[in-house]
Amino acid sequence: MKLVLFDIDGTLLWTDGAGRRSMEGALQEVFGSIGDSSYRYDGKTDRQIAREQMRAAGFEDAHIEPRINDVLHAYLTRLTAELERDSAAAKICTGVPSLLDALEAHERVTL
Repeated sequence: MKLVLFDIDGTLLWTDGAGRRSMEGALQEVFGSIGDSSYRYDGKTDRQIAREQMRAAGFEDAHIEPRINDVLHAYLTRLTAELERDSAAAKICTGVPSLLDALEAHERVTL
């Protein structure tokens, strides 16, 4: 059995920056800082982004970890609202539906 994983934003789906704006808003809401504005989000989990950004802002792990779920909740709330407000901004990347269909057809592949 092969497990196939994808980074979502920019690989499967293009949201025109909605993910980054939502995460920055959530970090600002929970910690009062967005961290490093030049930080690269690609290829990282939401938890990893929150941790690394808050470390960059000078927060200790002991202060970050208890608030990670608050960040994720605020992030998802903001992302949902942003995508509902501008659903045209979210686009499935070229070739993704056929790629996922082809992978799903293989018995030895799990998505």
